[in-house]
Amino acid sequence: MDVSRRRALTAVGVAVTAGLAGCGDPGSRRTSTPLFVTNESDTELRVTLRIYELPEPSDGENATETTRTPATSDLEQILVERTTLSADGGAFSLAAGSLPNAPLRVRIATDDGPTDSYDWYRPDAQSTLDVRIRRGSIRFTELA
Repeated sequence: MDVSRRRALTAVGVAVTAGLAGCGDPGSRRTSTPLFVTNESDTELRVTLRIYELPEPSDGENATETTRTPATSDLEQILVERTTLSADGGAFSLAAGSLPNAPLRVRIATDDGPTDSYDWYRPDAQSTLDVRIRRGSIRFTELA
């Protein structure tokens, strides 16, 4: 075995070991990255992400689905991100610390596809929202 092949195999071994080290608790998917957006459709998409800060629930508790929230036009926009996502797996994420630890409305719009929003009541700074864009729908999943 020559030196370059040995180095390549060593690098692969290190990468596999590092990857497996993060799998010790498969039930936990917590990360410092607050938001992931992935294109699962078979076409390239131009995506606009808008994030608005929601008012704190009036009862001091986490809001529920039945809590009435203001119209998006009445909310303060705190972030706008526009990008093009390649077909079948193109993705982007927001950096750690880029969002406040507060209730947020996340709105995803595509130029020639679905548009949807999600009211996200972040329990803490380690909360992550996974957004998957499909051909005719957008799915929001809070990762615990």
